Amino acid sequence: AWGSGYGMDVFVKNDCATAVSGWKVEFTLPSGTNVSSNWSSNKTQSGRRFSFTNVSWNGAIAPGQEKGFGFNAAGSGLPADLTAARQ
Repeated sequence: AWGSGYGMDVFVKNDCATAVSGWKVEFTLPSGTNVSSNWSSNKTQSGRRFSFTNVSWNGAIAPGQEKGFGFNAAGSGLPADLTAARQ
């Protein structure tokens, strides 16, 4: 964390018995906090809801394995209402 924001690494783990071919993580940030940059993911935004999906090289996750992505946020509000799903 720094005075005007923070960085976060997020890991998506496959706890299923079958492989995942893609993933999506969504969360809400409060007013005054925005995602300023992201890596290893594609980002979209609708209002205060941010969605991250895999890029070409990190979508497939074997059972028991995980893949990660990250983002930098401007502001101090933390993510809420997090959901994760296979694509």
